[in-house]
Amino acid sequence: MVELGFIVTQFDKTVFYDFSKIKGDNYIIIVAATDDFTIITNSKVTANSFLIRLKHYIKLVHLRSIS
Repeated sequence: MVELGFIVTQFDKTVFYDFSKIKGDNYIIIVAATDDFTIITNSKVTANSFLIRLKHYIKLVHLRSIS
């Protein structure tokens, strides 16, 4: 995650964020747990951009979105 430009939070080493690439009011926070990721964002474009970048590092299986 750090290679993708994310910062690790001080309170939990499995929570990452990247505010340097945010445009407008969009945000993205990633929570990692072994082989699962939860993406928290208010923008599908931001989430999709992250997933495209992440696919260069690991194989992804997208199960579903949580509304």
